[in-house]
Amino acid sequence: MEHTDLKTKIEEYCVYIENALEKCIPEQEALPPDVYEAMRYSLLAGGKRLRPMLVLAACEAMGGKREEALPFACAIEMIHTYSLIHDDLPAMDNEEGRRTIKFTARQWQFLRETDFCITLWKRWQRHV
Repeated sequence: MEHTDLKTKIEEYCVYIENALEKCIPEQEALPPDVYEAMRYSLLAGGKRLRPMLVLAACEAMGGKREEALPFACAIEMIHTYSLIHDDLPAMDNEEGRRTIKFTARQWQFLRETDFCITLWKRWQRHV
């Protein structure tokens, strides 16, 4: 595989994963505004999305369809986001943020959105 092919594949995976994660978040009307914003802020903060990419790539390498692995890829990213939020709590970390982005706990002063990540993960489990 050429370098440009790999770069294109990574970009394709990132867009695919971002779109899937976006669809995981409930409608804004279903949540208090601060919870909705904190969920989006945490889960859609960007990043490399390496973990879900590896899930999709492994599935495809074994002859599977990435659509079949997408729930697992999203679940891995949600668990990773959950762990980052807890790792960044003021009791655990003295910093204000990472990559110029304020930590969720510093931005909203609560952690209800982490429950969202686990809830979505459980919801994905029921569908696979």
